[in-house]
Amino acid sequence: MPHVEKSRLLPVPYERVWQAVSNVEAFSSFMKSVDSITIVEKRPNYSREKWVARLRGAPFRWEEEDLHYPEEGRIAYRQTAGDLKQFEGEWRLQRTEEGTRVTFTCDFDFGIPMISTLLNPVASLLIGENIDAMLDGIAVAAQA
Repeated sequence: MPHVEKSRLLPVPYERVWQAVSNVEAFSSFMKSVDSITIVEKRPNYSREKWVARLRGAPFRWEEEDLHYPEEGRIAYRQTAGDLKQFEGEWRLQRTEEGTRVTFTCDFDFGIPMISTLLNPVASLLIGENIDAMLDGIAVAAQA
């Protein structure tokens, strides 16, 4: 299964980065590939959302649950329904002397073994581009 991971050091206090990362409702405002995010359920340290996004014009829809572990600086997400067989990963935040290191991971599986050798490298690249856009947006939101 493909694994994509990106990390960035932000010169911003941990608390502000955590606030930006945990505000999933705002992601569609700075991610061009996301058409909509609808909150289905929200409780302390838990949320479930419906996402509609595009990868190079191809629509993807999924429902996701997010488990927040503020004491660990981690948010785990996983698809509970949707277009992919598997889609999961996590946000990890780490305090540093320079600010906060933000790491985003994504593991995915299209569930179509015959074409996975063709799709996975392209999808990994596109997901990496989307992660970069998320990190750019998180950086701006955390510094606002």
